[in-house]
Amino acid sequence: MSEVVEYMTEEGLNILKEKLRQAEAKLAELQSRRGSIVGMDGDGPHHNAAFEQLEIEERALQHTIAELKRQISKARIIQTPQDDQFVQLGSTVVVKFVDTGEVRTFTILGSAEANPAAGIISYKSPLGFHLLGKKVGDTVTYSIGEEKVTVTIEAITTKR
Repeated sequence: MSEVVEYMTEEGLNILKEKLRQAEAKLAELQSRRGSIVGMDGDGPHHNAAFEQLEIEERALQHTIAELKRQISKARIIQTPQDDQFVQLGSTVVVKFVDTGEVRTFTILGSAEANPAAGIISYKSPLGFHLLGKKVGDTVTYSIGEEKVTVTIEAITTKR
């Protein structure tokens, strides 16, 4: 079985670490409130709505913490590409959509940092996957559902 890797920038890893710190602090806060909630109505913890809500919140935070720890443990830092001859993880690519003539800029990163609205796409996305290894002037076609999309690479930069 191959190791699952989460590619991300150092900045992205630091953001995950901060989210983990905040989630752990929130969990500790909830757990410290547990004692005051248990005896609120005298019916015991299983009949106390506030206690049940606390347990739901704790389980959600525990799940979030486990997922953040998993992502952090699998993190591999994307190094800034040293050359802009071909598209690689960390490259910023200017593409022209053949059908519409629209020109867009995308940075290719890992799934954890993908934000298509901000022009950051995963190397696992249909476009990101097909751009990897290509050069300026190359044309790639990929599918989104039933639709075929064709783009031409206009520029590749190594700056983020």
